[in-house]
Amino acid sequence: MRTRLGESGITMVEVGITVAILGILATIAVPSFVTMMPRFRLGTATQTLGNELAMARMSAIAKSIDGEATFDKDTETYAIARTVGGAPYVRTDLAARADLVSVAYLDGSAAPSTLQINANGTTSVPLMKQAVAITLATADGAHRRRVLVWATGRIHSQKWAGGTSWVAD
Repeated sequence: MRTRLGESGITMVEVGITVAILGILATIAVPSFVTMMPRFRLGTATQTLGNELAMARMSAIAKSIDGEATFDKDTETYAIARTVGGAPYVRTDLAARADLVSVAYLDGSAAPSTLQINANGTTSVPLMKQAVAITLATADGAHRRRVLVWATGRIHSQKWAGGTSWVAD
């Protein structure tokens, strides 16, 4: 097909087809993206909590000073202080990203809302209780993750596999 000099570009039909295809793809993609966002926020909140607790532990060891983390289920916040009873240097509001479901020992019994992080890297978790599980969930409760803080100071996260099952994150 011969073209005349100066006549190049795209036609309105081509533009219309492209816009229609993009519209169909957006119609398919947006709902699944919207349903994934709460899970992404939950994962981010869990990872942030674990990282901040690990940093508090490292700070306690480096400065040889006991620190603490306080969890408030009513306001869905937690605060981390460099010293026991001291002013928090991190105060995080979880409400926009996840719900703070519980702070409990692994056996299911309620744990105190304040977790002491000792200067030697251990925590105030009794050895018989093994660990404190800080459980976070999406607003609808369909997805849950938890951060485990062991008596030895080890910190890791798990995701809910349904029922009472949890798997490593």
